[in-house]
Amino acid sequence: MVFGVEGWRERQSIKGGETNQDDDIVQENFTRAGADIMGRQMFAEGEVGWPDPPSFRARGLRVAGSAPGAAVPAQR
Repeated sequence: MVFGVEGWRERQSIKGGETNQDDDIVQENFTRAGADIMGRQMFAEGEVGWPDPPSFRARGLRVAGSAPGAAVPAQR
């Protein structure tokens, strides 16, 4: 299970965890991510519920959707 591996736990500021093949996969996915995609529910209460430091640490951040059912065109 992903919740027990060191790579995921480190992102949540939790010490410990298993280092095995699952951890290798989790670490690899975090490393290669170019952006974290976050929906509007992530911002419902503002930054109050986010840990310090936040668990998202990708180089870019894209907020998906501005209103229910609204299409957000991709910008290049």
